[in-house]
Amino acid sequence: WCFHGNYRASERIPDDKIEKCRDYKLITEVTQDGNDFSWTQIYYTTTRVTNKFTIGKECDMETKFITKATVQMEGGKLSTSFPNYQHVTEIVGDKLVESVTDKRDFIHTYTLEIYIKHIIK
Repeated sequence: WCFHGNYRASERIPDDKIEKCRDYKLITEVTQDGNDFSWTQIYYTTTRVTNKFTIGKECDMETKFITKATVQMEGGKLSTSFPNYQHVTEIVGDKLVESVTDKRDFIHTYTLEIYIKHIIK
């Protein structure tokens, strides 16, 4: 399958929602103590999701659902395999880069890269 064709939005997105998305900032806070990590993502300044994990040990991870996962450290990258996707995080320069690869479609896979500027307080 492919996305060949013409597409048109069925409804117009309200201006206030467009502005809210334009000003959207995702904040990621990472704390590392040896192999132990605390990883918090703050969405829309009100929703916080915190996952605590130890490299190489299975834990409960909150994504869209709570799922069991094991985070591995490979060549300076954190790698986690979930049932439907692979999540890899690394620091590149002064940015935290998250790559998500969908595993559900073995012919058409995609990778979404999220660049988060590293802020030192």
